[in-house]
Formats: sequence, C-alpha cells, structure tokens
Amino acid sequence: MYMKKINKLKNILVLSAGGPAGIGFIKSIKKSKIKNVNIIAADCDPLSVGLFLADKHFIIPKLTEENSWLVIKKLIIENNINFILPCFEAGLLTLSKHINELKSLNVENFISSYNTINLCNNKFNFYQHLKDKFNMPKLLDRTFIKPDVGSGSRGIRTIEAGIGEHMWEYLPGIEYTVDVFCNTKSEPLATSVRTREGVKSGISVKGSVIRHKFLEQESQKLCKVLNIIGPCCIQWKEDLEGNPKLIECNPRLGGGTYFTTLAGINPAEIYLNNSISHCKYPNEIKVTRYFEEIVI
Repeated sequence: MYMKKINKLKNILVLSAGGPAGIGFIKSIKKSKIKNVNIIAADCDPLSVGLFLADKHFIIPKLTEENSWLVIKKLIIENNINFILPCFEAGLLTLSKHINELKSLNVENFISSYNTINLCNNKFNFYQHLKDKFNMPKLLDRTFIKPDVGSGSRGIRTIEAGIGEHMWEYLPGIEYTVDVFCNTKSEPLATSVRTREGVKSGISVKGSVIRHKFLEQESQKLCKVLNIIGPCCIQWKEDLEGNPKLIECNPRLGGGTYFTTLAGINPAEIYLNNSISHCKYPNEIKVTRYFEEIVI
C-alpha cells in the first residue's frame, strides 16, 4: 500500500474551483505543511470564490463543452502544471479520456478510468453492477397511494417511474458520506465516515466525522470492486431497521470532504507530501459551516 512521495510538485491545477469540493481542496492545500506550491484555479464563473483563494486563476469555458480538453491542455503547458486531482463531475469523463496524455505532459493525477466514472454516473447501471455484492435499496416497479378513509377503491392511484427514471425503496434513516482516498492500485490510504446532519443544495453544512467499522470496510471493498483511483465519496443511507444501504459513489473529492481535513486526514498531504504504509482514520469531531465574504 506504500505510495511514493511526489517530488518537485509545485503547480497544482484546481478545476471547477468555485464548487465546494474545489474550495475545500484549496483550503486543504493551504492548511497542509506542503511547501513551494502554486495553486492555479480555473472556473467558468468569473466570480467563483475559489479563484480568489488561489495564487493564480483563469476563466475557462464549461468543462462539458467539446473543446474543454484543449483549454485544459493549454493551461497545463503554459503554467507548467504537474498535478491534478478531480473535484467535480464536470470534466471528469474528459480528463479520464486523456490520462495517458496527462502522463506524457508529466502531470501527476489520481483519476479513475473512463469506464469506472461512466458506471458511477449512471445510477441504474451502478445498481445492476453491484446489487449482488452490496446491500442496496430495493428497486420498485411501481407503488400505489390509498386514502386513509374510503371504500370501493376510490382514490387509489399508482405511481410509476418515467423514461430514464427508476423508483427506489424509501430510506428514512441516517445519511452517511464515506471519503476514501485510494492509490493507483485502488488500495485505501485513508478512510473517513461523515454524517450528513444538515444539507443545503446537496452540500453538507452540518455533520460529524465518526468511526464506523462496517461502512469503512464496505466502502474500501467497493473501491476495490470499482477500481477507484484517487479520492471518492460514497453515499449510504439507513433503512427503517437502521441498516445502511449503498446509494452511490462519486469518484472525486466531495463537497464536504473538508470536514475530513479538519478531522486530521488532509487529501493534499496524502497525495502531495506523504508516504503512507497503512490506512489512516480520522479523529471524531462535529462540524458546522458558515459563509465568509471576500472583497475582490
């Protein structure tokens, strides 16, 4: 599981720098003990906060556009970029198509394969691939609603999923995110379980970093099955009986991964400055977020 320390690492490109994951990674770099690092941030929004936290920034087209790779490649060459870590879905598939070219440009990266990312992006294919290996929500064909009071089947109606949708078992229990940081062999360098106790726009704003042996082990197993390279955030949610069920896996840093940094596991140090011989686990803490203003 040993990961060789990366030497001469100076110019880090943070794409989608305005998202919570990008901002969190920039803050993680600054919180780390890494020396002689330049943070180059890029985003399509000229007012993205992450741009103003970096040493240098660029406004670029959306990473889903056809010419996005040519823009990224130009940034890499002109700024001597030698490290990229995925922070957002947009552009992940594009980067995964050009992993060999990134290597030829001497850009160290921890990005999962195109096939892995594509599988994780499709919730139904993800379910079909893993349903026999992990505890996952039940897939429903249809369900029905019946009035509490009535007779003669009055008011009964069925609900079915539309085209490109699927209906899943309702999970009312605790929601967890598990950050797993893997090496190039899909071995865990660190694992952190977070509870999502307050969520706004899909981003965790209140939560706890905890130890949870089952979720740690199952999430590490998932990374091996999916051949995850680099960081990922895995979602679990408890059913009525309190059993955690696997929801999804995002092969990138998460919007709440900075909670894990605060708990003693810093992704910047893991991938940029550490030689790790065993899997690390976090300190248990509780975190809440607040807004901070930047004058630009």
